[in-house]
Amino acid sequence: MAKRIDGSKMTVRFAAQDGIDQFEETGRKFLADVLEMSWDECLLTDESYLSDFYGSGPHGLSTDMAYEDFGNAWHAWVSERVTALYGIELASVHVPLIDVFRQLEARQRGARVH
Repeated sequence: MAKRIDGSKMTVRFAAQDGIDQFEETGRKFLADVLEMSWDECLLTDESYLSDFYGSGPHGLSTDMAYEDFGNAWHAWVSERVTALYGIELASVHVPLIDVFRQLEARQRGARVH
């Protein structure tokens, strides 16, 4: 049980994982390919966004950049990496991972998802 600063107890609840767990195979591959992360070392929920992993991956960007400049460069890098690896274009990295995984699986089946 977590405690507040004043010492009183509080309950921590995580978002559901039922949806994201349906895409485990796709998610494992995506995290490894794009961000060089392991599915088993991340807490992913139905509400996890790609942008939650801001700064992750082999981006080679300088950490000496201003925060906003780094953010813009990382967003561009991850979008380009997803396109290069999977052939899909992300309108934004502020997208739920479950939607990315759904789009990847649909693409594998030859279907189009909007």
